[in-house]
Amino acid sequence: MEEDWLEQPVVFFAFSLNFSIHGDKRRGMESLPPHGAIKFKPLVRTRRKKGRDVQVVSVSSVKVQSQSELDYLRTHSQYGIAFYENMESAMNVDSTWAQKMVEAQQSISKLSDMQIIARAKQEGVTINQSPEAMRRQLVELTAKRSINQQDRMLYGNLRNSTMDQQGRIVTEKTINN
Repeated sequence: MEEDWLEQPVVFFAFSLNFSIHGDKRRGMESLPPHGAIKFKPLVRTRRKKGRDVQVVSVSSVKVQSQSELDYLRTHSQYGIAFYENMESAMNVDSTWAQKMVEAQQSISKLSDMQIIARAKQEGVTINQSPEAMRRQLVELTAKRSINQQDRMLYGNLRNSTMDQQGRIVTEKTINN
């Protein structure tokens, strides 16, 4: 255990009130954390105003002092998607985008390398020697498509919004005949 101990702990952050990592599945193979489940503890809960919407953003953290756990987390398929190594990058990410990335990553991670190549051809992603790079591109493409679909459902018929003298937002909407 002494050679695995880190003098300086490393802190990871996730967009969730309760987040934990029990394993990672890549190419059909599951790998488990070296010292059991990694459990993030609640850290902060803030309200963030985005246009007319107010988002409640929950962030949890975990302090890692094991080199093997640190290596496991840095190579995890959800690193940089569901959890981050520093608070600044975690707080700069839109929580909706992060959630869509997690959903997309979970569906794409189940595909084999051959399925990734077929899906990349189907989606117009450049085929290269790195299946992991293609996976990443497919995850981002799927997340963008999901956000666009959500925006169309929420704001599809809205055309223009202006602010009147009282500070109210007036929205023009078309009515389909």
